[in-house]
Amino acid sequence: KNNLSAPTITWRETFINRNRVLFDGCYISKITYQRLGENSFQDQFYRPVQIVEYFRLLRFFLCVLIIMMTSSDDLQVSVNKLRNKRTAIQSREVLSGNYHYQDNHVLIVIKKRPNSNNQKFKKRTIERDDDDRIFTFFLELEISGYSRNRKFTKLLWKNYSMSQSKTNEEISSD
Repeated sequence: KNNLSAPTITWRETFINRNRVLFDGCYISKITYQRLGENSFQDQFYRPVQIVEYFRLLRFFLCVLIIMMTSSDDLQVSVNKLRNKRTAIQSREVLSGNYHYQDNHVLIVIKKRPNSNNQKFKKRTIERDDDDRIFTFFLELEISGYSRNRKFTKLLWKNYSMSQSKTNEEISSD
């Protein structure tokens, strides 16, 4: 027996009510860590500390495309590089991939292929051993703080792993 009294949810209602990433602008993650510097040969008690700071930028598009860039440049310069989808994908410093939703999680797969142009010196080509490696990045992010009245959505990093196709080696954040 069919239950015809069940409410039908349109794609528009689903889009409005479901947790999702925002498509205008980009998500910025600031990473800061300390690295010990080199000991001075004159003073063995003084050890300098370097503070390293860089940014990871993610931009989502409706066509399930994501672009990611890691940069230590000024934020305005980095954000401007992600403004145009076509020129960003062609840039060597921007990685692209796909994403999909699983409940309130966003699962992302990004592949970094080797440079298509090998190093050339005059008429001969130098081939390197690592040219055929493909790096695959897997990211799992959780959407939090989403509501229709709230303008900004926060993404929380849940899992991050990377694998190489040549060595089958996997590096994970767990």
